[in-house]
Amino acid sequence: MKNQLLLLAGALVLCFAISCKPKNAGVETGNVETASPDTLRYEVRRAAKRHCVNDEQCADFTIFYLTMSGNNAAMAATVRTRVQARTVLGLGGNPNAPVELAIDSMGNQFIEEFIQLKRDQPKQTFNQSVQVTSNVLLNTPRIMTTRVNFYSFTGGAHPNIASVLQSFDLQRDGAELGAADLLSDTSAVLPMLEKAFLENKMMQANDDITKLLSPGLKRLPLPASVAVARDGIWFVYNEGEVAPRAVGSTDILLRWEQLGQLADKSKWLP
Repeated sequence: MKNQLLLLAGALVLCFAISCKPKNAGVETGNVETASPDTLRYEVRRAAKRHCVNDEQCADFTIFYLTMSGNNAAMAATVRTRVQARTVLGLGGNPNAPVELAIDSMGNQFIEEFIQLKRDQPKQTFNQSVQVTSNVLLNTPRIMTTRVNFYSFTGGAHPNIASVLQSFDLQRDGAELGAADLLSDTSAVLPMLEKAFLENKMMQANDDITKLLSPGLKRLPLPASVAVARDGIWFVYNEGEVAPRAVGSTDILLRWEQLGQLADKSKWLP
């Protein structure tokens, strides 16, 4: 579990502020969005486990994950299955297992590893944390976009963070959309991404981007996560994906006006 790439966005959830006694919590229902007949209904659920050896040393495992429903049950099931599978996979679990069972199993493993580590290193003082937050960024009769953020800290100088964006075509039974579905020419968008990437790193547009990229990369490729947002197309480069970890992660929004004919806003938004 320690070596899996995980991710987050947000601070520690409220349950961590309560008693520091060893404790396990099951799945809880979170916020529910009331959907129109033409959109998917979604809900954020929470699953958490916590174990403390004293008031200062705890292991926290908190997962906020999405579930979907709606009048089109088959499409809702398709989107739900794909989002939940990516969430479980991002945690290093079995994406084919039911989400509740997979999360429960990974949470138990995380706590057990913490307990064993404390037995092996009783004089070391440390906390460990795994957190996942999930959000719906866009929900229309045509498209749904989700973002899942992973965070883990199991020791070392830095936590591990990552994000997964997914867009689903609700006009095609919930098919997951890739960059080729959203952009008429994926190669034509690369110069725009390079410019934005350099600006994000406080560099000039004419600077040599290879100084930022991982060895062997001559140009900035498309990221793994590309999705539709209200204002344009969102691109997320996670830590270590295209550049050394020290460069950090990079979020880029290319607006519809910037993309012009490269992206058809009217296909997704009214």
